[in-house]
Amino acid sequence: MKILLKKKNYEKRLLITAYFWRFGIIALAFLLPAIFGSIFFNIESLKPYTPFAVFISSGIPFAAMGTDYIFGCILEFDHMILIDQDCSHQKMNPFNLTWNVSKKEFIGVGLIFLILGIAMIVLPFII
Repeated sequence: MKILLKKKNYEKRLLITAYFWRFGIIALAFLLPAIFGSIFFNIESLKPYTPFAVFISSGIPFAAMGTDYIFGCILEFDHMILIDQDCSHQKMNPFNLTWNVSKKEFIGVGLIFLILGIAMIVLPFII
């Protein structure tokens, strides 16, 4: 799955992707509800829909993270190896890309995040 234009650029992009899916998506899950909640709360006509905006805008990153963990593990994406290295309290090393990841753990965590994200998206419409 590697498209190597320049090796250094690929390794940088791989590290950026791994850091985004490991830490950035969680920050996004907390940042988006604050942004959309404040936008919806400050506009009078949209004020009743603020809980919808908060739940949906926080559910989308969780569902995306779950989907990335599931498909990334099944298709053996390189950034999943780096995420596993970070979860194992090792430094993310793009030069050591050996696939020794427990797929059950990643798929299990991915399913939890996917179910949580879908529940957060659907819950405001049910209640």
